[in-house]
Amino acid sequence: MDDSIVIFNPDVIYGKVTDQDGNEYKTVTIGTQTWMAENLRTTKYRTGEAIPEIQDSTAWVKSSLKSGAYCNYRNTTGDSEIKMYGRLYNWYATSDTRNLAPEGWHVADTFDWNVLIKHLESATLAGGKLKETGTGLAM
Repeated sequence: MDDSIVIFNPDVIYGKVTDQDGNEYKTVTIGTQTWMAENLRTTKYRTGEAIPEIQDSTAWVKSSLKSGAYCNYRNTTGDSEIKMYGRLYNWYATSDTRNLAPEGWHVADTFDWNVLIKHLESATLAGGKLKETGTGLAM
């Protein structure tokens, strides 16, 4: 995979973590927390079991969908777009006991976000401090 499609801040020292699919992600420490600096793109739970992919938007929002699932932004199949945007997971996938996040990691909860916001001074300022500069990822 060509990493040139994703631009990272050259002034930041990144760590790394690998998910159950073998995807490698940059990580960054902010305050006392370490976060993934990229969006998750695994297709498996930590146990190795597949997470179903749902491409039909009607099926995605149906109240009958009561199990974990993922989709790709705009249903793309392009590796570079998936690397850039990650995958989208429903609540059932993020809360499943088989765990979506890589070993030693968890999906951020309200407590995690509040610690981050406090470190970044306020909810009003946090978004601006974390977002991409420019519109390079706009589609």
